[in-house]
Amino acid sequence: MKFEEIFNRILPLWGNNINFSDAETVDGSNDFTQQNFYSKKLEKKWDEIQELVGEADTYGDLMVWTMYNVYQRNAALLCNQKINYFKTEAISAQEMEVEYFENLHQQSWEEELAGYERANI
Repeated sequence: MKFEEIFNRILPLWGNNINFSDAETVDGSNDFTQQNFYSKKLEKKWDEIQELVGEADTYGDLMVWTMYNVYQRNAALLCNQKINYFKTEAISAQEMEVEYFENLHQQSWEEELAGYERANI
């Protein structure tokens, strides 16, 4: 399975914008990191997409998880700049592919890793 096929199939499910205006830190600090970032809006969107894609679509399911993590990391960085949304197209496909490939190296993803074709981006 090619990265582009998976990415282009899952990306539209997120919509054009990721809104995290309700973001807060879970530790009460004023410094956002991926580890202490929480947005109910972002988490709800992730849940909706995860349910839509389903676990049977293993490549798609992992892409949903990857996108959520990349979006969460970027949202935390933007919160520190007092920005509370971004366009999904603003996040680089290369950043997604690198994280996706790393995720495929986790335990129990051996079959998907064997059938995966990296992107040339």
